[in-house]
Amino acid sequence: MRPGVPHFVFGPEDTICYGGHFYATALMQNTLQSLVHSFVVGDFVTNITHVPSRSLLRRIVLLYQTDLKEDHFQCTGEGFSHFSPVHLTRLTDIEYPHVPDITTCDGVLDLLSGCILAVLGNVLDFRTYHAPNQGEEERMTRTQSAMMTAYDRNDIPRNERLAICYVRGVALSLFDWVRCQLIVTGCDGHVVDDLPSRFLVQILKSLVNYKAQAMSRKLKGAPHCDTATLRKQVANMVKCDGVIEALWKNDKGIPNDRLGIEDKGYVVQKTEGPANKSLDPVCCRFSVLMC
Repeated sequence: MRPGVPHFVFGPEDTICYGGHFYATALMQNTLQSLVHSFVVGDFVTNITHVPSRSLLRRIVLLYQTDLKEDHFQCTGEGFSHFSPVHLTRLTDIEYPHVPDITTCDGVLDLLSGCILAVLGNVLDFRTYHAPNQGEEERMTRTQSAMMTAYDRNDIPRNERLAICYVRGVALSLFDWVRCQLIVTGCDGHVVDDLPSRFLVQILKSLVNYKAQAMSRKLKGAPHCDTATLRKQVANMVKCDGVIEALWKNDKGIPNDRLGIEDKGYVVQKTEGPANKSLDPVCCRFSVLMC
């Protein structure tokens, strides 16, 4: 079943059901849209928030990094080993199909959608707007308010916040890789300038606009989150990348009512010359901001 599809389970007689969920690279654009809908109008469109599944999204972005930038996957028909100072990983053709096909428009947008979900790891997490140990229906105490204001503490555990920060840096380095390695041409023949940043800013503008409309209609989404607190999180997040921050502040011509890129008549080409597989120093992005 694709992401974002309304569904229910009907049993004509007493039944014990067991179900599950998975993320698919080929549907990452739909996943991005669905998670935004769940964040803004969660009570209206879904009955559960799958917090543990966010770690799977982070691991998927690390998988993209392993193939596209480190070039450790090869479609050879055989497994092979890659040694790093941290671990020994065995990679096979089983993993290879899960990497986006960057020779196609949809493949590039799936890659960018997965990266955007990593970049918005805090913004789209309900716990970001909760004080430590604050319940969904509980008012924030004075002590909890002081913890959030003075120490930037929320209900996401520290180790998970560090993981979110790290993978955000990986996702932003993949943005840089797309900018350097791919040329995206529109249907009119003009080169699309910095598609990763434009796509992310479009999502951010649409997210804030969507939240404002939902609040005006009294539709509930992430508990304790209103338009003001969402804007604060977004403004904090865009500081992680100067290019994105500049575009966020000067976003002329970028729509604010679309969670996807509808006109996909793009042509994707690799830049000439050897690919740059070197890693950007993720640590420098990590230390810039912990949001």
